[in-house]
Amino acid sequence: MRKKSSASSIAALLLLILILVGALLFATLVSANFTPLPELPTPIYIKSDGSIDPSSAPIKQVGSTYTFTNDINNTIEVQRSNVVLDGNGYTLTKPSVDTHLMVPIGWLPGVHVAGVSVVSITNIAFEGCITGITVENSTNITIIQNTFRETLCGIVVRNASYVNIVSNDIALMNQSFATGIQFLPGSPKESVPRNIKIEGNNIVGTSQEVPAFAPQPEQYGIWGGIRESEICKNTLTDIKGIALYNLGVNNRVVGNNFQDNYEGILMNTNQEAWFNNFIYGNNFNHNSKNAVVAFIRNPPVNFWYNGTVGNYWSDYEGADKDGDGVGDSPYILKITYTDYEQYRNVTVEVGRDRYPSMSPFDIPAINVKLPHPATASSPAPTEPQTTEPLPTALVIAALSALLTIVSVSLIVYLTKFKKSTMKG
Repeated sequence: MRKKSSASSIAALLLLILILVGALLFATLVSANFTPLPELPTPIYIKSDGSIDPSSAPIKQVGSTYTFTNDINNTIEVQRSNVVLDGNGYTLTKPSVDTHLMVPIGWLPGVHVAGVSVVSITNIAFEGCITGITVENSTNITIIQNTFRETLCGIVVRNASYVNIVSNDIALMNQSFATGIQFLPGSPKESVPRNIKIEGNNIVGTSQEVPAFAPQPEQYGIWGGIRESEICKNTLTDIKGIALYNLGVNNRVVGNNFQDNYEGILMNTNQEAWFNNFIYGNNFNHNSKNAVVAFIRNPPVNFWYNGTVGNYWSDYEGADKDGDGVGDSPYILKITYTDYEQYRNVTVEVGRDRYPSMSPFDIPAINVKLPHPATASSPAPTEPQTTEPLPTALVIAALSALLTIVSVSLIVYLTKFKKSTMKG
């Protein structure tokens, strides 16, 4: 009887500890989620009538050109069409506001362009922005010769057309889902962006070498679907993830360098959404996986050559007996998947390059006709120095771990106690 009483007391004590830890965890969550959020600064507006609000902003207007006169730590909302926004080499910083929560606030882009046309954004050094530039519901937009450092997402294009993204330098943040250039439809019912020109951009990830397995954090060079567009003469290097993720329909991918990435190109399995893309004149050099078409019984039809020119593949093992610089046998893209109906692994061909080059292409010599808007120069920005306080997430994680340990201990003890009483 005394043994049962002692066991009941211990069980009650463990249950009390469990309740107290749970209450402490709940109180911490409530306190974190109801912490008053700091106010975000009011954006700088370039209004539809041409005025600048506030007028004290360090931006000088001469006709339709708006030029920085100093560094800016704020969002710029462009509401006027037919303008040039020239950073003049100055820095635009738009860091998130640290609230000690699991997710910071302040995700407004550095420059936001919405519902306008014929806008050029140039010569801005973006530093520490969650998003550098966002273009929405707009047309005839040019983003040229800007730099992006420590940015989670360099450029976002949503439900837009005729957008030129030319000669930008983007260094990805060492964080999951960091993306150089991202394309999104405005809504599931709207079409993806189209008539996009992506030329001469340099997108660099944080990987020091080609990983042997799926990396964390996962990064993306160019992400999302586009139509009737061209991705040409870009360099995508050291991406801890996918350099080019999904294409869309009727695109040309020509003269790009895919160097030391986890995956060079990955295509989705949707036959109706990702097909009729021409991919040639590219260098796929020392990627862990040069090109991947996610397994599907009837893979989408894409062309890895243009009729005479294919791509350079660093893992091509064929010969060139006639010495014409083109491999005698095609480069086969394959994927292996498990067929659960046949209970075996099946390897299928998902594409082939009939004209694989035996040596890398000289990218500048490749002739690709793309528009070349007026250029400007941008100095290399300095890296910002920041300090991060201990986040509430760590406290919550520690309390959760303690709660789990106490719960498991209680279950184990009660199980042993039940067995001992049954034997008795």
